[in-house]
Amino acid sequence: TPEVKEAPAGSETEARRQRNRSEMEAEEAPLLALACGTRCIWSDQGTGCGTDLAVHELVAHDGYTALGCLAVAGAGAYERSPDVGNVACISTPLLDACGALAETVA
Repeated sequence: TPEVKEAPAGSETEARRQRNRSEMEAEEAPLLALACGTRCIWSDQGTGCGTDLAVHELVAHDGYTALGCLAVAGAGAYERSPDVGNVACISTPLLDACGALAETVA
């Protein structure tokens, strides 16, 4: 039998193989999953502003990516997390397969 050679890293064939692998993974996983929580990334606590405000980053399950943040306003905004019962995160392999993650900044 002929010897099978792997495409060199960085080649067009290897890139296509990676894209196909990502597309297959995306097809196997559900498109959306509920966020598993939030993490407060900013608040106006201590500014003296009349309305409390806090911004929360969504926390996604492994294999999913959260898009965007949620804000909580009003009395006690610093102590409470937003309700994520209706907030979904998208499949990371799907985002990767369509090239959406290539432009993100870590």
